[in-house]
Amino acid sequence: MTYSAALKSLRDRLRARFGETSSNDRLFADPTPPVLPPPAEELELERASIQGRHPGLGERLARLNAWQLAAVLAEDAAVMVRAQVGSGKTTVLVDKILTLHLVRGVPLERIVVLTFTCKAALEIRRRVGKLGCDAVALVAGTFHSVARRLGDYRVIAPTALEALWRQLITEHRLTIRYQNKLSRRMEALALGRPLYGNMRHADDIVRLAELADEACCEAGVLDFDTLLEEAGALLERQPMDPSPEWILIDEFQDCDEAQLRFLERLAGPESRLFAVGDPNQVIYSWRGSAPELFGRFERAHGAAVHRLPVNYRSSGSILACARVFLRQDTELVPTRERGEPVRILQHHSPTSEAIYLAHRVAELHAGGTAWRQIAVLVRTQDQRAALAELPCEVMTIHAAKGLEFEHVFICGANDGLMPLGGDLAEEQRLFFVALTRARETLEISWYTAPEQPRFHPRPSPFLRMMPPNLVNWERPRTTNEQSAATAWKTGQMVRHRRYGVGELIAVDGDSLVVQFPGWGEKRFSAGLSSLAVLENDPAVVSLRALSVMGAEHDTPR
Repeated sequence: MTYSAALKSLRDRLRARFGETSSNDRLFADPTPPVLPPPAEELELERASIQGRHPGLGERLARLNAWQLAAVLAEDAAVMVRAQVGSGKTTVLVDKILTLHLVRGVPLERIVVLTFTCKAALEIRRRVGKLGCDAVALVAGTFHSVARRLGDYRVIAPTALEALWRQLITEHRLTIRYQNKLSRRMEALALGRPLYGNMRHADDIVRLAELADEACCEAGVLDFDTLLEEAGALLERQPMDPSPEWILIDEFQDCDEAQLRFLERLAGPESRLFAVGDPNQVIYSWRGSAPELFGRFERAHGAAVHRLPVNYRSSGSILACARVFLRQDTELVPTRERGEPVRILQHHSPTSEAIYLAHRVAELHAGGTAWRQIAVLVRTQDQRAALAELPCEVMTIHAAKGLEFEHVFICGANDGLMPLGGDLAEEQRLFFVALTRARETLEISWYTAPEQPRFHPRPSPFLRMMPPNLVNWERPRTTNEQSAATAWKTGQMVRHRRYGVGELIAVDGDSLVVQFPGWGEKRFSAGLSSLAVLENDPAVVSLRALSVMGAEHDTPR
């Protein structure tokens, strides 16, 4: 069977399993013809004119490709930039601000930049300031921080709000299921999209929301969702004067209905809009984000649509594997060499996977790779907890969005975990996000003996969708083989950073059992134990002496 036929067969099976939806159909459709770059002659003439007046900015613009430059110089009243992963969207956003200010004469205090993290806002300010502009005057911040500037609002922090929920659960003896996902459930409920709404017996989640609203009202504080509503209502009564000349929105794919309503109220009749986002990275549907919001924004404002299709981040192999999961209307243009193939590794269990990762990550670090350039990505928090000993970055795929690393390991790519269920289109977008965090190498692992019943002992169907000529399917050495190579033997004296010196009393498959004076028996994973074998350590002599004394004391007389 050819690759194309195999891919069609797999997609048919996925459709049968998850159902036919319009979003899935768009995802499965054949790609459109390549996107052609905009005409470069007029753009270069304008850029050269800018260089004559503002040499620093002109030099920055000379480094842009044709798609980026067209978006920066666009003068439409509303612009939507559909930016592919790794395409330099932040550079475009910063250069747009600089062009508006230095070339179009827009005061920085009349430009509002809406972001989704404080870190992103600070980075934009830092880059604007590097060209000598007064970045402090720029109104840049998250939706909520900008909303807080409009009035004297007291806002309860997310951690304090969750503590309030748990206090109310205890005080009112509420029955709340899935408490490990309490924050996500409350977010979804506020948007009218309750999670786990198909439970046979409903719990008290709605009552909890009511009690929390009452408690916040009595204390005179707002949660983040209510803050946007209150600030939006204030803007309807008292519009900003003067209103922003330009409003720029970063990471548009993370916007929800409440944030878009706030945006509409923040904008004055003459305000212009410039949004940057990637519909292929919509992965927060439970918060209300959706790919359809791009089209709605474009139609509502008659926005000119620009694209940034050129990826500067990932190797050719990684990008070609990720390309399989793109929407029909998206083009992804590589700039780098093919590089190493993507490795897909079969492990026996999560434990053997973790042992392999410990050795592999240590090997990379010993070869000169900084810890911060290595990431281990997982689908759930439960997986993250199991891998938290690893010295590199271990995070969920959701948390990794917006980040990039030289080397990326995706763990637990089993059917039943990837996809995890629900919206297949969003699960594929999430997998696309995971793949495109990697710059140089990408390893994806699955295991034949998963420890949770809903995970199947077979690889994710996503793995079979990737081009076979760019993927190596491998099986690393088993845990027992690795343990044998380490030559663990009972009777060895070992040192642990917390428990001190102890004696290895049993080697049980993947596990090592060590007896520590004062601590008793402790069990460790063979590959993750941080145990050092001791030979001539002075502490060994003392420990053995203590052991002999203890044995003599316990001998019956």
